[in-house]
Amino acid sequence: MQSKDKVFVCIGSGPSLTLEDCRFVESLDVELVAVNRSAALVSRGHAYIGDLSYWKVTADANKALKNRTVWTHSPTVASTHNVHLFRGLPGSWNSGQKAIELAAHLGATKIVLIGYDCSLKNGIHWHGSHKLINPTLRDPVARGVIKWQQEFAQVLTSVKVPITNCSRYTELTCFTQKILEEELSSLPQVHLLKTF
Repeated sequence: MQSKDKVFVCIGSGPSLTLEDCRFVESLDVELVAVNRSAALVSRGHAYIGDLSYWKVTADANKALKNRTVWTHSPTVASTHNVHLFRGLPGSWNSGQKAIELAAHLGATKIVLIGYDCSLKNGIHWHGSHKLINPTLRDPVARGVIKWQQEFAQVLTSVKVPITNCSRYTELTCFTQKILEEELSSLPQVHLLKTF
């Protein structure tokens, strides 16, 4: 891979996300940015955990991320848990959107998305309800999904690198959609690191 080429895979929390997809992208020489609990599905890369209420009830679980680069948009979380602060576009708290912006900030020349369903049709998250962790946490609702569509569309004006949505299922239409294995195998700068 040339030093100027940096392919990032952003791993969302949608119900279409699979462990097999996570293992596949982890086996390649790509950078990873995983959102919230999806960070537990890969053993390297960046974790973007933005929600203050999520941090409050999962601080112990997040200790498992101590060898990873962890980011948040909350100044309180950044100072309390000694993680990196990245705010991105103002007015949005969408962690999936922030992960894309973070990848661009870190020098991505190509961004691939998995687990970006932007829909409640097949469930809430790959891991089910946040309320299973703690009943005080909130889950997505239909009007939130509509807002996400708008927030992801904003990314097109701020992120100036190609973004491809390779989620197994998605209703997010602002990005080009492709099949994950075909997209990554078509990129000459992406090579196999290891096999499982």
